[in-house]
Amino acid sequence: MKRYPNTTVLLSYMLVILCSCFSLMLVSFKHKSQRLFKVPVIINKGKDAPICLAPNFMMKAVHTVDRVEKFGDTLNLANCPKLGFETCGGKASAKDPEYFKNGGLRIIVDTQNEIGVSLRTGMTLVQGSPVYIINEATYNGVELETKNGKLNMVIEALSSKNTWEAIEYISQDSEKESTCAIKLPPQHYAFTKNIMHCGDHITKCRLKLVSGNTSYYSNEFMMGINYTQFEKI
Repeated sequence: MKRYPNTTVLLSYMLVILCSCFSLMLVSFKHKSQRLFKVPVIINKGKDAPICLAPNFMMKAVHTVDRVEKFGDTLNLANCPKLGFETCGGKASAKDPEYFKNGGLRIIVDTQNEIGVSLRTGMTLVQGSPVYIINEATYNGVELETKNGKLNMVIEALSSKNTWEAIEYISQDSEKESTCAIKLPPQHYAFTKNIMHCGDHITKCRLKLVSGNTSYYSNEFMMGINYTQFEKI
């Protein structure tokens, strides 16, 4: 059997180690350039909501985008919402089709924090959860379709038949409103809220968002509903 000199073996080991170090550096650089979303700490969220909404009938879905924010450790709701991301009366991709296109979105319902939701101006706040619609891409932005800022998003609940059924409905009046496209750049999220119901039947729920021809689903969360909410109107 042919034997290699010790120096040759040593150089071979060193070459393997150098290659491994280089690969680790590339992986590390990739992770630094692509920051994954982390649920921010909400600052100045206002008073706690004293009321949990009783779902005695089908609820009209009203999920409005409050603001678009860049990924960060905190979200200060006292700051004025960032504007300039919305384009109405046509698709935003007409000017930049290579940048904004249909892509991956992720929806997170923050089940650890409570936030107040006002159904109407001057009405007592009801209990809700923060919702983040996230674009974790590094380069590509995404268009988020709305009707004057209102998302095509409803709550779905797991029925006794073990099927996902909508317990909210989109108002037909919204079809008359202008179609708007919210530009969600890379490493940004759209912030909205989800009203929490206090029905007698506790079951798994989720949010379903429809934008263009694509449907997106949030993480599951537990919520109290009434069986009458499964009845279509």
